[in-house]
Amino acid sequence: MCARKAQVKVKKVASKVAPKTISKKVAVCKKGVTLKKGDLPETYVKGFHDLDAVRKMKYSPLGKTGMNVSLLSFGASSLGSVFRETAEEEAVNVLVTAIKKGMNYIDTAAWYGHGKSERVLGLALKKVPRKAYYIATKACRYLPEILETFDFSYERTLKSIDESLERLGLTYVDVI
Repeated sequence: MCARKAQVKVKKVASKVAPKTISKKVAVCKKGVTLKKGDLPETYVKGFHDLDAVRKMKYSPLGKTGMNVSLLSFGASSLGSVFRETAEEEAVNVLVTAIKKGMNYIDTAAWYGHGKSERVLGLALKKVPRKAYYIATKACRYLPEILETFDFSYERTLKSIDESLERLGLTYVDVI
């Protein structure tokens, strides 16, 4: 699938995210609205999430993206066996459990395990409703060979997005 045809959502990310004040309320919030303690984020999916755990999680707006993300997010470099070898089944269970408990922001990159992180995420995300999370990936860093490590060209960036979408099994990512 070509990134130009895939309706890839690209959103700018602010460099600082400030937590907002917290008070009591219990409605499901709309995208971009500051959540209060007990509010359910727009990523909440009835029947999938652990309601009590999601209510305990704190969420904050991610810059001006309109996304309310969990203050505790899932960095997926470990799924690429960056620090030690990881078992795919264990990695899938960890991610699914983390999202069920209220984490809603996943960060990955093609560079992590040379695509392994995104491939394992793709397996896990088949078990999670797409509405239940935001996902960010990165582009422009590819192979360990020094002359092929970075490529910032327009064509290679689009190709990288297509490759990430394929590995993730998604039609779009929320942040690049």
